[in-house]
Amino acid sequence: MKKSKDDTVLRDHYQTAMESKMKVKGPTGFVTEPRMAEHCCIWDEKYPDCPERITGTLKRCEELKLIEQCKSFPPRAATKEELNKLHSPSVYEMMETTHCNDNIEYLEELSSKYDGIFIHP
Repeated sequence: MKKSKDDTVLRDHYQTAMESKMKVKGPTGFVTEPRMAEHCCIWDEKYPDCPERITGTLKRCEELKLIEQCKSFPPRAATKEELNKLHSPSVYEMMETTHCNDNIEYLEELSSKYDGIFIHP
């Protein structure tokens, strides 16, 4: 039978899950850094990405003993080369302007140019 332009292709949303059913799963890695709980939007106290979001998530994972099932890795700073594999050099250069910068107006203006981020000192 010849395909027409009006044919609809149905995708099996469970295909990937079914194909991976017999694959051996390795350990789940876990990295955290206490300073992550300092991350907050200093010009919008109701912004949903707040310290309680990460501390509450970590607390719940501890209650469910999920963290002890993971392979822990110590936190470390990404290298410039690692960051540039995922981001353009211009993004890296822009982020360098925020390092140790406590000019709240500048950080808010810069953050407003991007979708869903805020930069905090």
